[in-house]
Amino acid sequence: LSGARLVPFSRRFRHVARIGKGAQGVVYLCHDRRAPGRRVVVKIARSDAEARELIQRETSVLRALRGSFAVPELRALLYHRGHLSGFVTRYMAGET
Repeated sequence: LSGARLVPFSRRFRHVARIGKGAQGVVYLCHDRRAPGRRVVVKIARSDAEARELIQRETSVLRALRGSFAVPELRALLYHRGHLSGFVTRYMAGET
């Protein structure tokens, strides 16, 4: 996975603010408690199969575009009950 780690849902990420909500799920700005001062984006998919498939596609795109100038670095994949349910990226300030 080249840099991204597989991690379970945990208390690792401290919620700062909800920064978005869409068809796939909810996006949060968080602090990574393992790296003080590091802000990350945590995207959590809805619990249905369609949303999980979309999250899988999005993580594939993030991996394929790794190293591109304006693409956030994939830091971790989040699993719940054996299904990919979200991911963590580096926070990049600005408009999307």
